[in-house]
Amino acid sequence: MHARKYKQAAKEVKKLKTYRNRVWRDLMRQIQGNQELTKRAAPTLLLIGQILFHGHEGLDKIYSVHEPQVECLAKGKAGAQI
Repeated sequence: MHARKYKQAAKEVKKLKTYRNRVWRDLMRQIQGNQELTKRAAPTLLLIGQILFHGHEGLDKIYSVHEPQVECLAKGKAGAQI
């Protein structure tokens, strides 16, 4: 983000989120009818959904895809009361 370009940056972030949601919905729609694909892809899709749609709050954030047990080390912020 360049200085004083907040409106433009917010517009682009919104556009990227729209693209992300479209791809996610399309993927879910394509595997919905196939039981084998649903069963095989369920753990991965659960992880991807958790990464894409987590909020700023909450303690169940994913910090690393290849190592899910990684925790936040920054002065106890992951364990802070909400």
